[in-house]
Amino acid sequence: MGNARRELGISATYHGIRHEYAQRTYANMWQARTGIRIEAMKTERQGTKNERWASIASRTGLDRESVKEIEREIRADVSACLGHNRVEVTNVYLGA
Repeated sequence: MGNARRELGISATYHGIRHEYAQRTYANMWQARTGIRIEAMKTERQGTKNERWASIASRTGLDRESVKEIEREIRADVSACLGHNRVEVTNVYLGA
């Protein structure tokens, strides 16, 4: 796991552990909602948001609008789990 952390720029510091927790929670929430594990943008490195929406829609069988709505809901939940009430903060942990 150490090499994976270094590749993602995550260290074993408190903040690095928060990044890891946020990314794991995000993926687990996608899996609970859709049955498909979707990793955070920082982890998948998929290019543009449109490419990401298309990829997730293809994997889950959902339309893009549903994917975007689930994304917003999950990011709000992750933000709350981190003790924040701002979805924008998840961009730091999950990618924009």
